[in-house]
Amino acid sequence: GGTLRKGETITVAGRPAIAVHDAESVLYVATTGTPYPLRVADSGSPDSALDFLDYDSPVTVTPPKDSLPVPRTWSWLARKGGRGWRACSHGSGLQSRTSQGGQPPACAG
Repeated sequence: GGTLRKGETITVAGRPAIAVHDAESVLYVATTGTPYPLRVADSGSPDSALDFLDYDSPVTVTPPKDSLPVPRTWSWLARKGGRGWRACSHGSGLQSRTSQGGQPPACAG
């Protein structure tokens, strides 16, 4: 990791924020209420800013017309020769897949 440096205070969309700098970027964090990240920018190009403004707002997502369902309990991240890695949806992280026959072993945890 690099060195972090506290910077200037600015206003992002009406909310006060403090800058946290590293060698390549600057992150502006809210100084009132929940300390959400409000803006991130490239240190060398302030015009490259990306703002995060609508925390706690409801979001409606509509899947594309021809979308395919993703299994809720596991998904393959890689597969080679019947072995690979999988991600468990309930937070147990990546686990080695060693079973044969196309089905992963049960997620631990």
